Amino acid sequence: MVKTLLLRAAALAVLVSVTGPLFAGDADLDRERKVRVALALAGPSKSKPSAAPAPKEKSPKTGCGCATAPGGVGTCGSYPCPANGGRGPCPCENKSPTSDLGKVRDAVVRVSCGNGSGSGTVVWSEGGRSAVLTAAHVLGTGTDPRVRGNGRWHKAEVLGRDDAADLAVLLVAVELPAVRVAEADPRAGDDVLMVGVTSLWSKGRIVGLDTFNGHECFLFGCDTGADDYSDSGDSGAGVFVRGELVAVHCGKVTLTNFERTPYAASARPIRTLLARVLRRDGSKVIPVATAPISPAPIPTAPTSAAPTYYYPSFGGCSNGSCPAPTIRRGFFR
Repeated sequence: MVKTLLLRAAALAVLVSVTGPLFAGDADLDRERKVRVALALAGPSKSKPSAAPAPKEKSPKTGCGCATAPGGVGTCGSYPCPANGGRGPCPCENKSPTSDLGKVRDAVVRVSCGNGSGSGTVVWSEGGRSAVLTAAHVLGTGTDPRVRGNGRWHKAEVLGRDDAADLAVLLVAVELPAVRVAEADPRAGDDVLMVGVTSLWSKGRIVGLDTFNGHECFLFGCDTGADDYSDSGDSGAGVFVRGELVAVHCGKVTLTNFERTPYAASARPIRTLLARVLRRDGSKVIPVATAPISPAPIPTAPTSAAPTYYYPSFGGCSNGSCPAPTIRRGFFR
């Protein structure tokens, strides 16, 4: 090591002694050249790590074709974009309702009680237990409810029911795939997907609101000549918007020219009933059996007879003049 340093120093001394400036004005250039040679003889120096460049600010994403308008508020079709300058997903995401089929199909179960049979949807699952949401009239006055999920029948108990809204919640001692219940009600014009155990799945559109035993319900479908949306055994089936449960199928309108239009209990009474029977204790949810609300006979169809009432989103329309719905049915398993 010492020998190497001595050799480098000697070479530098020789270089300095034999090299001189050619002109008086070259003194600075000569001095700079000597410094470079000295550094080269001394070997490479370790450079300090350079600071990482500051991350570039990401441009806001607009999602689902959201067009941001002046003032930061955009539109997506006829719907407003999120209020934060068009960032995030748009509420009118342009995709087929059936694209959510994979999210919900495993949570669909068959419900049986006495002579009644229908569909249900698992809305909570934890700790080896599951809560199934269905229509109250599927249970009727029976006392032996059962749920078929994962290819097997399971005994169930009634956690709670609201006969006025035609809703019931069952508890089974098995952990089944569950879906999320929407926090907000859908709007007229939203595309929906109904998944039951009989018709398997149907696609339609919410075309209006009505009242049913004092509760708000949705009607979906428009063209009375279309294929039936639901079959016997679909009562209690979940109705979904973007993969979240927004309603429970209760029946079909039986008025003239509307016998093929299904209706469903809205998300509001669903959330109310679930809040009663699924109590939160810290980070856990505890199922609690409750007494039935408003015991009543099997509900009847909505009583409104004005066709235009069913289609407020279209500004009112008479029979045969409504846009044909996009209905498609098929198997999911």
